[in-house]
Amino acid sequence: MPHTGDQRTWSTAGHRPELQLAVWGQIVADAFVPVTVSPQDPYEEGFASEVGGRRIGDVHLMGLNSQRQVVERTPSHIAAHPGDLYFLNAPVHGSGSAQQFGRVASAGSDSFVVVDSDQPFRLEFGATFSQLTLVIPKPLLDPLLVVPGVGVGVGIKADAGAGALVTALLRGLAEHSDELTPRQARAATDHLLGLVAMALAGAAAPVLDARALLLQQAIDEAERSLGDPDLTAHTLAARLCISTSYLTKLFAARGLSFGRWLLGRRLDRAWAELAPGASDGRTITDVAFACGFRDSAHFARTFRARFGTTPSGRRTMGA
Repeated sequence: MPHTGDQRTWSTAGHRPELQLAVWGQIVADAFVPVTVSPQDPYEEGFASEVGGRRIGDVHLMGLNSQRQVVERTPSHIAAHPGDLYFLNAPVHGSGSAQQFGRVASAGSDSFVVVDSDQPFRLEFGATFSQLTLVIPKPLLDPLLVVPGVGVGVGIKADAGAGALVTALLRGLAEHSDELTPRQARAATDHLLGLVAMALAGAAAPVLDARALLLQQAIDEAERSLGDPDLTAHTLAARLCISTSYLTKLFAARGLSFGRWLLGRRLDRAWAELAPGASDGRTITDVAFACGFRDSAHFARTFRARFGTTPSGRRTMGA
C-alpha cells in the first residue's frame, strides 16, 4: 500500500489568458491557504503557473513553477481561514523574499525561509521561479522547538549546517518519495522535521538565551532517542554534561516535567506509526517497543487515555 497520497497537479493551462491570474489565486487557496496574488507586471498577458505534490506521512511536499508575483496573506484571510500550518519555501530556480513579523528574509539557491500561515506575510518573486514548499502542521513541529515559531521569517542558509541537510532531504523526497515504504517515509519525515527544528533554532540563536539554547539541545537529543526505553532525565542530563536537577528546571520552564514530556512525545510517535496503512506488517506491540515502551499493557492504557481510542482503533481509523 502506498504511503503517500496520490500526486495532484493544478495548472492555469487551458484557461483563457485573461482568467489565468484569478485561476492561480484559487489554485493557491486550494493547495495551501487563501491569499491575494498580484502580478509584478500587471500588463503581462496570461499567467502560466502550476503546482503539484503529494502527502508524505503527515506533511505535504509541493512543487511550484510560476511567474513573478506578490503573494499576501492578510488578517482578514487568517480570520476567515486559519491554517495552523508552517510553509517552508525552498527555491529551486530563481529567488524571492518573505516579509513576516517585521522582518524581510531572502530565499534563493543558498537559502530558504519558513513562514507561519496564521500571521500576516508577504512573498515577492521578481522573476519566473520554481520552488519546493513543505507544508507542516504546527502540532508536528512546535513540540520540537523550545519556543514555538522560533526562527520563522528568518533566512536560513541552505548550503551549510542543518539547513543544507534540510535542502538535500527535501530534494531527495521530491524525487524518490513514491519509492519509499510507509515505514521509510515516516522515518524520513520524522528526520526532516527534526532537521527543520534544528535549522530554525540555529537561525534564532542570536535572540535565544543560554537556557533556551540548552533546552533546545535537550529536546533535540531526546527526540533522537525516543525509542530507547532506558532514556531518563538522568541519562539525558549526563549526555548534555549537566545535572539532573538543572535539566528538570529547564523542562519545568515549559510547564512540564521531563517524564510527562517524554511520554507525550512517545505517544505522538506511536499515533503516527499506527496510522492506517503505515504498519509495514508490524504488530501493535512492535510499535510500542519501537516508541520506547517496555510494557504493551501500559502502552495501551496511556494511549487510550491520551487519544480516546485504542491502538487497534487508531490502526483501523477511517478504514
